[in-house]
Amino acid sequence: MSGFIPEEKISEIRSAADIVEIVSESVVLKKTGKDYVGLCPFHSEKTPSFTVIPLKQMYYCFGCGIGGDVFNFLMKKEGLSFPESVKILADRYGIELPKKEMSDEEKQKLRLREALFSVNGAALDFFRQSLEGPRGRAAREYLKGRGIDPSVLELFKIGFAPPGWENLITEFQNRRITADLAEQAGLIIPRKKGAGYYDRFRNRIIFPIIEPRGAVIGFGGRVMDDGMPKYLNSPESPIYHKSRSLYGLHHTLEKCRRADAVFLVEGYFDLIAMVQHGIENGAATLGTSLTPDHVRLLKRCASKAFLVYDSDPAGLRAAERSLDIFEKAGMTLRVMTLPDGYDPDTYLFKFGADEFYRIAENALSAFDFLMESKIRQHGLSLEGKVSIVSDLAEHLFGVADPVKRSLYIQAIAERVGVGEKSIQEKIGAVRKNIPPDFPSDDEPPPLWPDDLPHGFWGDDPGYDPMDFPASDHPMGTLDHPEEERHFGDRMERRMVAMLLQCPEMASEVARRGVVACFRNEQLKSIGEMLLNHPNPSPAETEAALADEGSRALFSDLSLQEETWRPDDCCRLMEQFLARRRPGEKDLQEKIRAAEQSNDERLLFELLKKKQLQALSACKGSG
Repeated sequence: MSGFIPEEKISEIRSAADIVEIVSESVVLKKTGKDYVGLCPFHSEKTPSFTVIPLKQMYYCFGCGIGGDVFNFLMKKEGLSFPESVKILADRYGIELPKKEMSDEEKQKLRLREALFSVNGAALDFFRQSLEGPRGRAAREYLKGRGIDPSVLELFKIGFAPPGWENLITEFQNRRITADLAEQAGLIIPRKKGAGYYDRFRNRIIFPIIEPRGAVIGFGGRVMDDGMPKYLNSPESPIYHKSRSLYGLHHTLEKCRRADAVFLVEGYFDLIAMVQHGIENGAATLGTSLTPDHVRLLKRCASKAFLVYDSDPAGLRAAERSLDIFEKAGMTLRVMTLPDGYDPDTYLFKFGADEFYRIAENALSAFDFLMESKIRQHGLSLEGKVSIVSDLAEHLFGVADPVKRSLYIQAIAERVGVGEKSIQEKIGAVRKNIPPDFPSDDEPPPLWPDDLPHGFWGDDPGYDPMDFPASDHPMGTLDHPEEERHFGDRMERRMVAMLLQCPEMASEVARRGVVACFRNEQLKSIGEMLLNHPNPSPAETEAALADEGSRALFSDLSLQEETWRPDDCCRLMEQFLARRRPGEKDLQEKIRAAEQSNDERLLFELLKKKQLQALSACKGSG
């Protein structure tokens, strides 16, 4: 988009690129009439449903519903950003891109990132050579004792940090790498007493953390005895963020996409054991709890995840904490429970891949796992049932889909022996007890009127859920400021999603000044961009957003699928404006009455009043 890559250049590249040629490099295509078909590269299938349409320079899979243009294909297939896909195609087809002049700050950040990648590359060479050399004999014996094949050591570039305090420092001095740079990479640590530094990793097996495009962003180290800490990871740096990184994806990303499923484990050796046993669609967290960014990353690889945590109490608690994150991301999750005393590494080496897959086939859904876990924890005594329902009500409170929530309530009632009405009342009590510091990035309370599917309230086109008197509203009164804020955030999210699905509504949204009244700054910037650049591709819009939070938010909204009708869109805007602009609804009804009575003078006065009211409300909300 303009400000990044001119739209005319994007159009020129799109016209020059041959989507059949690009797709054919990774998909075997067969011509059928004017189009081409093949097996989808993004999900597992036996009958071809992936179609390339040369006339439109588009692709679409009728099996998984994924589609787009040549830029989108490269982004999804290779894990690229939009600018990267544009540059690759421009270079391939001989189209020169304008060079954007970077600020001094941008140049400095870019130089630092490149330098840190280079430092990590040098450290990787040292660790690999140390494993293969005389000092690595004990480490090689340790890895052999754990059953790790040499080919897998090479695949994951596993190394060794020898004993000693300054081995890596000496290596860096020989390579003329400054201590300041090595410290920023997290490889050396300043001494507390006196001058100088010492190596962070000493006498440990080293696991390089490699991003999908092949650059080393950090390291993990494991002791070979009972020393503590057992695992030591690189600290956060300009190129490494453990809450947004997963181990092993540089090798498994394509396999995850082809299987449309990913096995998520906790440890380096767990992931390595899976790959060695032929299970190559996996990833591992990096010594941190699962985060929404992790799940967002996984969702780009597959639609289903299998959580394979240790069967000890700590592993089960970690699995429980992860469920809501998957629920909110809309990603299908199943939980594999291994026998007591086993983790994925030890289980695979003892029982093999077939038994592992057997457990996967019988894995519980996320909700069934949570329900059975609470039953094991509390038991089915009278007091236990109360505790079970209380714990599960907090989870159900965050389930936005009313149909799914209803089915969950029914399942609890049947399994625990408690009436559905009692469970619903418990969920309602959770809503009433939202603390004032309810996190702003969580999902809002369920069952707001605008969350419900079209037709839920009946097919009366004039019906507006906001017509309820406050005391009769399905969710009660909305006088709590936090509930009001979350109601507004939810409405704003839905309107941005509406703009993405129905760009033809942009002129009406702009005319009514809807986006100007947004209070969420990230949503406001996305909405303004969609209004200012009609019909951009999602990839172009995402690339043009200024900050990572906005890009992540846009990515989530662009994945939502909903059928919109013009009256649905208008009703949503009216609901929003009625709450943002007090008196808007009454004024709108007066305008309709003036139109029906052909009172042009009154209509003019009312429209003028509406315009002034809109300007006043929007200034107040800014």
